[in-house]
Amino acid sequence: MKKKHFLYFILFFLFSCKKESNTLVSKYWWGEVTGVTLNGSSWPSQKDWNIKIAGRKFDTTANCNFRAGSVLIATYQGNDLWRETIGIGAIPLKVGKFIFTNNDPINNLPGTCLLGATLFLSTADGDADVGDYVSTTGIESSVTISSYDTITSEVRGSFDITFVKKYRSSDYYTNYTDTVRFNNGQFHTRWIK
Repeated sequence: MKKKHFLYFILFFLFSCKKESNTLVSKYWWGEVTGVTLNGSSWPSQKDWNIKIAGRKFDTTANCNFRAGSVLIATYQGNDLWRETIGIGAIPLKVGKFIFTNNDPINNLPGTCLLGATLFLSTADGDADVGDYVSTTGIESSVTISSYDTITSEVRGSFDITFVKKYRSSDYYTNYTDTVRFNNGQFHTRWIK
C-alpha cells in the first residue's frame, strides 16, 4: 500500500496541474485524446467530464537498452479533480506497435522495461481511491506510436487496453465490471523530460 501512495505522490508531482502555475500546465498537460470507447460506449461517459493528457520521457538505457516514455490520461470535472486515470509506462520512443508485457506496473520500480498500464478510479472529491485495475498482457493490450518528432518531442498514437480489476468499491463506478476494455483511443501529446 505504501508503494501505491508513493506512486500517486510521484504522479501528482510530475503531472500536477495547479492553476497558479501556467508554465507547469503547458509543460506537462498538453495535447488531446479522442475516439476512446469504454466497453463499447463513448468515454468519458459523463457529459461534464473532460480528458487531459501528459507525456514524460525518461532514460532507461542503463536498464533496458532503449529510451522510453509514459503517458498519463485523466478524466476530470470542471473543478479539475481527477476521476479516472490511465497511466501507460515504458513505451519505446519510436514508431511501432507495442504489445503489453507487464500486468502489474504499479509494483515495479521506476525504470522498468516492461510495457504496461494501470487504471485508477477516484471519488467525486478526488479524495479517495475507489478502484484499481491493471492491464492484461498480450495482443488485447497495446499502444501504437504512429509518429514521433525527436525535435519537438510530439508523439501521436493509439491504444487498445484491456484492464482487469484488482479492487473496486461496489458503491462507485458501477459501469466498471471485473474486466474493462478501452478501444480506439487516439492521442497527440509531447514527451517532456
